[in-house]
Amino acid sequence: MDSGQMLADTDEQAEPTAHAEVVVKGRNVEIPDHYRIYVSEKLARLERFDRTIYLFDVELKHAPNRRQRKSCQRVEITARGRGPVIRGEARADSFYAAFESAANKLESGL
Repeated sequence: MDSGQMLADTDEQAEPTAHAEVVVKGRNVEIPDHYRIYVSEKLARLERFDRTIYLFDVELKHAPNRRQRKSCQRVEITARGRGPVIRGEARADSFYAAFESAANKLESGL
């Protein structure tokens, strides 16, 4: 087996990459690069449900309300493609938990 064939085999096993553009924005929050990578990998898996999606718009918001500490992180995911615009929104105590919940809602809409 030559090295070219070995590279082709490992490329097929790699994590899926999103063909759609992924835009991650934040309000009152700074977004680290590792979170952007995490979001892109998760949304690439959702893209298999609808290949016509060309844009995932992810918006993170932090609400500095002391009374709502358990749900102060909010994530909104908007999928744009041919057909209707699909949204998923969730709140949680961390952006990772809120993103997982919003992605599950978006998946059920697809």
